[in-house]
Amino acid sequence: MLLAAGAWVAAPAHAARTAVRNYTARDGLPQAQVNAICQDAQGYLWVGTESGGLGRYDGHRWEVFDASSGIPAAHVSALALDAKGTLVVGTSGGAARLVDGRFVPVLTPGLPGGQAGVTAILTDGEGRLFLGTHAGLLLATETKEPATLVTGPDWLSTAGVNALAPDGAGGLWVGTTRGLARISPSLPPRLAAVPGLPEGPVGVLLHRPGHPLLVGIVDAGLFEGEPGAWKKIGDDEAPGRRVTVLLAESGEPDAVWIGTSGRGAFRWRGGLLEPFGPHEGLPSALVYAIFEDQEGLLWFGTDNGLTKRGPSAFLTLDESDGFPAGAAIFGMAESNDGSLWFTAWESGLLRIARDGSRRLFTRRDGLPDDRVTDTAADPSGGVFVATRRGLARIDGDRVSLVLLPEGAPLQIRGLFPLPDGSLVLTSSGQRAWRIKGSKGEPLGPSVGGLVTAVFPATDGTIWYGGEGWGVVGMRASGPPTVLSLAEGLPSNQVTSLFQDSGGRLWVGTDRGAFCRETNGKVRILDRRTGLPDSYIYWVGEDREKGLWFGTNHGAARLDPNGAIDVYTSREGLGADECNEDGFFVDSRGRVTIATIGVSLFLGRPRPRRAVDPRAEIDEVLVEGRTVRGFPHRLLPPGSDPITFRFAALSFIDEHAVRFRYRLLGLSNAWSETAPGQFETTYGGLGAGSYEFQVKAITVDGRTSRVAASAPFAIRPVWWRSRTVALASVLALAMLAFAMVRIREERLVRKRTLLEREVAERTDELSRANERLAALAVTDELTGLANRRRILESVTEALAFARRRGTPLSIALADLDHFKLVNDTLGHAEGDRHLFRASRAMQGVLRTEDLLGRYGGEEFLAVLPGTDLLGALAAAERMRGAVSELAKEGDVERPLMSVSIGVASLDDAGATFDAAELIRRADSALYRAKSLGRNRTAAHGDDDLA
Repeated sequence: MLLAAGAWVAAPAHAARTAVRNYTARDGLPQAQVNAICQDAQGYLWVGTESGGLGRYDGHRWEVFDASSGIPAAHVSALALDAKGTLVVGTSGGAARLVDGRFVPVLTPGLPGGQAGVTAILTDGEGRLFLGTHAGLLLATETKEPATLVTGPDWLSTAGVNALAPDGAGGLWVGTTRGLARISPSLPPRLAAVPGLPEGPVGVLLHRPGHPLLVGIVDAGLFEGEPGAWKKIGDDEAPGRRVTVLLAESGEPDAVWIGTSGRGAFRWRGGLLEPFGPHEGLPSALVYAIFEDQEGLLWFGTDNGLTKRGPSAFLTLDESDGFPAGAAIFGMAESNDGSLWFTAWESGLLRIARDGSRRLFTRRDGLPDDRVTDTAADPSGGVFVATRRGLARIDGDRVSLVLLPEGAPLQIRGLFPLPDGSLVLTSSGQRAWRIKGSKGEPLGPSVGGLVTAVFPATDGTIWYGGEGWGVVGMRASGPPTVLSLAEGLPSNQVTSLFQDSGGRLWVGTDRGAFCRETNGKVRILDRRTGLPDSYIYWVGEDREKGLWFGTNHGAARLDPNGAIDVYTSREGLGADECNEDGFFVDSRGRVTIATIGVSLFLGRPRPRRAVDPRAEIDEVLVEGRTVRGFPHRLLPPGSDPITFRFAALSFIDEHAVRFRYRLLGLSNAWSETAPGQFETTYGGLGAGSYEFQVKAITVDGRTSRVAASAPFAIRPVWWRSRTVALASVLALAMLAFAMVRIREERLVRKRTLLEREVAERTDELSRANERLAALAVTDELTGLANRRRILESVTEALAFARRRGTPLSIALADLDHFKLVNDTLGHAEGDRHLFRASRAMQGVLRTEDLLGRYGGEEFLAVLPGTDLLGALAAAERMRGAVSELAKEGDVERPLMSVSIGVASLDDAGATFDAAELIRRADSALYRAKSLGRNRTAAHGDDDLA
């Protein structure tokens, strides 16, 4: 990564701002060897493989088309769009066009030897479609007439055609197995040999306006020029003698991508060849295809999968940039002279000076040990260095040992400078010490034994966190402030402490990040609220007041507007697992994250061409079965649930794409998905007309201008159909007419009809109000009471139980491993999982009991008139009903289980409120989870039911 060497002192080069992602059969690719790549007018990416047929990629799923789908053969060698934007596929069995979702063969005449394999496709400026085959060049028409053979000298007209390119003057360059040929603009087209090049098959061609022609000759290399004046590009090392593909980079006509057989790919510009091979992330050195999509992303087809090269959110520096090989970076600091310091575990301390020069300090330079664990800037200049054998100080290039007071730890784990110039030293086995100069003492008894984090707050409080005892805030005067499970910490295993610019205290734990607002309110951020994982290594803040969290599965940034962005190795981070003390913001505001090497944050990745992302509705499922014919589909009564699967035809960062969607007829409000959610499910829809709409939002904030739409309708049950209603109205009208005729009372008839109409309108209004009221308290997916209604029910039941002196219990149920269901089976299966489980639990409760969706995968049951033993029995029925769902036919589904916590109003005179009753049930649920899941537990009872 030579271009990245000066990244700390200057803006990184464009070539270094790239992230690489490889796609294989595990991702859905039809087959490993990719021969051809193309993007159609809608934005779908098409990939032709050696033996697996075609793959169509929408940013989330691969759809495979093989010989059974209508393409002539499973070996695909060429892909292109014709003059009308129609996809044309070249295979070993001929060519086909994709018309209205079907592949229509291109008729070809009988060729010498019966070879019909198509190896090259090109549409010229006149809209004519040329097909290169193993036995000649064909000109295809738009009609049903067969393609015609382009003739020339006998020895040339029957040669195999490997490559086609326009000549810029209305003719074509043709690369054949017998050399280079040309077709003049005259009609009919005729092949003519082009002399002057070395003998051998021409494998690839590239024409660029205003530039010489590029010709790749098998076993001879790459040549540039024109007839009579050719020169070789590069040598046998780069790009080598076997060039397989050429691509002119859009926007930079001087830049050409060269694919080779055995040496990877090269970017050729200004006479320089920049390699892009296995060392740079390409899965293989055999490159068969290179393609640039609508957003400017580059795609490479190899014999070991498909590779995407695009903009990166991070510039990662490793051993090629001067960092010790394989060294994990744990601590970072900046000294007064602008030098950056990085602890390289077991390898010393690396300094990158402001001018970009590097120096690694080790035992040879005077450090007590090469096992450096932390570093911190000395306000007076230089840095302190913590090692496993003592403390040192570096000022300039001079290393000096820091003498520690007797009893202070030598095996230092962490180093925390305080505003008064003192240092807190922590170790893995000894009590933490606070030292200043040659004096020091262990931290007082209010602080636990093993300190893992220290942070000085702006109000003078020094916060200490540790393993197993939570957090303590120490002041110069007054009692200490303690934060533990009782105060809302998700865990007493504290990993980090931080106070943000707004004065909020953040505590990182092994179960999420705890935030205490300045007004005393608390909240928790974890995997359930959008973080990639709940184990928090560190919390930090950038200059834009974005908060960062380091986890086991990537880093997350919480924007001031509340949005959470997740960054992993796919966005250029060195590794998904962050390191302790692995976040740093230098004096220039640059964010650095430590993993294997260090990663400099460059901002959200943006494509070279910011086209509007197109959203597509790929599939609609009703009751788990795919329904064809959307949109404008009329569904029978009781169609439930309905799942919509959608995609964004943008590939800048597919897993960070979000969607906005709504179902008109149910609600006009837009809902937004989490990143990587590509479907949604609706349940309990009544009769009526609906329209599902969805828009895509890319990682860099681009939004679809036009929503993808799927209108449909659900028929009412027969006795509510329009026909029955009309028949009923007609019968009533006939009856009224008969009565009028018999009684001859015109005035009475008018009054009767008017009253009837008013009654019908009133009834319609009443039913509409009832439906609106039901929607306001009903969960869309399960049809149960929603969170607001079930919480109101707890409060009402509690008041009733106190007035009447009757028992009351509640049961809080949480589906086990629900995140795993979503991750492994998909969100649609997760929604069906919730739907089935809710119906099963409701089916075993009494009519006077109320079950509601408390949130996510949690359900709350209100059990009036039920004591603790009765509630445990009801909970066991609920748990057993869900367990029975684990069997569907002969298929075992062990993921279908639920854990339930039960709490009761044990004393009619008790003063606690509904929130406390729910908290008790939640505490019992937590114990059921901790004891293995698929259990029931009661508050205040250590024995499981």
